[in-house]
Amino acid sequence: MTKRHAYLILAHSQYSLLQELVKTLDHTQNDINIHIDRKSALPESPRAEHSQIHFVEPRVDVRWGHESQIWAEMSLFKYAVNQSVTYDYYHLISGTHLPLYGQAYIHRYFEEMKGKQVLAKWETNAFQTEQKVRRYNLFMRNFAHANPRIARLNQVLWRMGHMIQRLLGVRRNKQVHFYFASQWVSLTHAAVQYIVSQEREVRKIFRYSLCGDEYFVPTVLENSDTKWDIVYADDLLLHEIGVANARTFTMQDLALLRSSPCLFARKFSEQDMELVHTIVALARSRT
Repeated sequence: MTKRHAYLILAHSQYSLLQELVKTLDHTQNDINIHIDRKSALPESPRAEHSQIHFVEPRVDVRWGHESQIWAEMSLFKYAVNQSVTYDYYHLISGTHLPLYGQAYIHRYFEEMKGKQVLAKWETNAFQTEQKVRRYNLFMRNFAHANPRIARLNQVLWRMGHMIQRLLGVRRNKQVHFYFASQWVSLTHAAVQYIVSQEREVRKIFRYSLCGDEYFVPTVLENSDTKWDIVYADDLLLHEIGVANARTFTMQDLALLRSSPCLFARKFSEQDMELVHTIVALARSRT
């Protein structure tokens, strides 16, 4: 039986880059589902010869570090898992990802995974977990607002909220064992079905979280009664985290990108379409 894959893309801008990403994903075994941030205008549908492309509704107003990131991911999961097609794998990626290998290569990789849940492991520590998911992170909606004054005000109020909680000994989610990984994951149909079924609990746990999307999927799966076969793979995603966000690759990183064993890399920018076109050609040559 032919294996089917669903790509779930979170995007909000850089639609020229999105078109190039779709070009690399376009394959008879793939369908492509795109969530566009509610604040952004919908682009023209990217062109694809083989894949069905769907814009996902409802759209979520996504804010950096805010729980809305999780609700956008949940919207993608719910939309894709309820299609008439049962996909073998669901790949959650951003609009600034690009694959470093062709789709035939990627499909073979996941056939060898034999139904495992594939996550990219990130490092964290107890302090970060306390800050991000065991405190109430208030004022996150405008924490990274485009207006610097609004952003600074919300950051000051957020810090004050944390200080008050520390003084009062406020600590939430005491019974939850949190697990941490990149939000960009590749999951089986059964795992996505399970995650969707846990939406009510997810909303309870991750409301008022900070960057809770990095805890969301691994925590839900690892705490399940089902013993999911989870692989924290080093070769799923190439990315480098700066102060708060992934570093944007440039042409100076071409040797690194060429030599990487990772299936995908993030992030790219339409400000450097020379690199984007080079990586698209590289991926297409690696079948």
